[in-house]
Amino acid sequence: MTSGHRRAMTCAYMPDGNIYNGQPNVLPDAYVKTPAVGDPLNNELQNPLIYRK
Repeated sequence: MTSGHRRAMTCAYMPDGNIYNGQPNVLPDAYVKTPAVGDPLNNELQNPLIYRK
């Protein structure tokens, strides 16, 4: 614990091929307006693929 402000960053990882289930979870409000339930989460700007088998 500190008395001052600290910067923080989080990363949320999900498997390649995930689809949108209608629950925003960690996705920003502006982004969750674009996919429909069942759409793949394959937007490279929002969800870049960092590893492919």
